[in-house]
Amino acid sequence: MVLASSSEDAAPVIFAMKALKISKIYTLGFKTSSTLARNAPPIEQFNSLESLQRARSGANESAAPFVMVSTLGPAKSSIVRLLLRAFARNGQNDGSTSNKRVFLDLAHAADRQAIETAEIADKSGFAPYGAADSAAFTTVESMRLLVGQNVPYSFVRLASGN
Repeated sequence: MVLASSSEDAAPVIFAMKALKISKIYTLGFKTSSTLARNAPPIEQFNSLESLQRARSGANESAAPFVMVSTLGPAKSSIVRLLLRAFARNGQNDGSTSNKRVFLDLAHAADRQAIETAEIADKSGFAPYGAADSAAFTTVESMRLLVGQNVPYSFVRLASGN
């Protein structure tokens, strides 16, 4: 599921989901351009309560979204929180990390709203990651590819001050 206010904000996420061969992409907050939709898996826009219910009614875990990426700013964090709660696991968080879903918040810095959203994501059965996590992972992979050195992810996070 991609939450964004424009297709330009969503483009990198949709291209990444294409590369990961995600079976269906749900969107909210923007109209998908034909360029983005080309060679993509089916894209369904949430434009009514019925479309949201269809996604939720995929009662089996494989039908419900397992990756939620938000580029919505702090002013729209209530929408993100609502969707996290709407797609919460029925059994709540069982502590097992092998079948956790992922919530990636690319819009928030480390502020109070981001922390609250991450807590809601965790309680809803999503593993929350922020923009700092994404930047640290990119740094680790870049160093591994460019220099041939494996740098621990935790060290990069610590060195960046997060």
